[in-house]
Order: sequence, then C-alpha cells, then structure tokens
Amino acid sequence: MIGLAFIASLHNITYKDLAKELGLTPSTVTDWISTRRPIPQAKKEALARYFQIKEHYFQKELTKVEEIELQLNYLEKRSRQDAYEDVYEDRDEFGKLYEVKVWVDPHEVETQLKRAELAIEKALLALRGDMFNELYDDEYLLTGNSPITEMIQRLTMILNEKNEEGQMEERWKEKHLKRLEAVGSLMYFMGPKGVGLFNEEEESFHEELYHLLQKHDLLWE
Repeated sequence: MIGLAFIASLHNITYKDLAKELGLTPSTVTDWISTRRPIPQAKKEALARYFQIKEHYFQKELTKVEEIELQLNYLEKRSRQDAYEDVYEDRDEFGKLYEVKVWVDPHEVETQLKRAELAIEKALLALRGDMFNELYDDEYLLTGNSPITEMIQRLTMILNEKNEEGQMEERWKEKHLKRLEAVGSLMYFMGPKGVGLFNEEEESFHEELYHLLQKHDLLWE
C-alpha cells in the first residue's frame, strides 16, 4: 500500500476531508494515491506538517517495518493527546490518608507491544540479510553450516511443530510450550521491560539468542 493511503486510513481521515485540509480537490489526492501524479515537494511538506510524519513516507510502497513505524508514531501522538491525570488515595506509615496523582496513558500497553513488534520485524530483516550474505561466504559454501543458520533452523523447527491429527499428546504439548518460550525470549530481549518470558533452564539457547540480537543492535536497553 502506498504511504499516503496507509497514513490517511491510520488517522481515520477521508481523501475528501484531507483534500479540504490542504485546499485541494479530492481528485488530486486520489491521483496521488493511485500514483497517476506525483506529490509535489511543497505538498509533501504540507502533509508532513499536517500528520507530523516525515515526508519520505507519503509516496512510496511501504515495507512492513515502515507500516509499524507509522502505527507507533500514531500511538505516541495519541498518548500525548489522551493521557490524563488520575488521583487515588493511599496511607502513609502512620495510617494517614493522602492523595497520589499519576499520569495515565491509555495507549501504554498497545504502544509497548507495537515497539516489540517493530523490534522483531527489524530482527527478521537483519537475519534475512545475514542468511543471504552467507550464500557467498567461503566457509558456508564449504561446510554449509553457520551459527546464524543453525539458530534460524532451531527457531523454525520449534515454531512450526504441528500435530497433523490435532491430538494433544504430551510430546505435542511440550513442543508448543517450547514454541511459546522461544517467542517469549525474543520479546524479553527485544521488548520493553516486563514484556516476554525468560526460562533460565534454557541458558545456552538464551545466550546464543542474546549474542545474535546484540550483534545487530536489536536489544531493548
């Protein structure tokens, strides 16, 4: 999907209303989205100001990473707009009541999950790039083995394990628990604190995963 169409949908604005905001005819906006006409530079700058988004997003086919970046940008703007102050009562060490004021972000959890999703998509892109590069690596051509390939194969085996008969025997349940733990480990290392699970019994697996993500600067720190 072209950027402007995705952004308009994300912000829940019709092409007609967007054209009105920019002082244009609806057909002009439609032509931009259908790529019949390019968006003039001055209008890209106007769109960037209106949506508070960098102008390079508007007239291009978006990647999955770019779509998530735009969704995250939207959530962060909503957080700034919709955050509110809440007041509750608590007691001090002497039992005296006092008021506590806190700022509440109604989009906090969704934003954290979106950040974790973005980190995972970036990790997948980096891993795909490394695996492609290995096709031309002398050691890989000679042996067919590499730490990255082995890690991908291990994760893929866990994540794709299925029971064709749909029966819940113990081996099938055990494999799917490992599947969840693998995803939880990715979330633990790549997402905000408190997101994801960490099973200390799988120490060697976590160590390999940690160093791989660290290599690509994909840890949440």
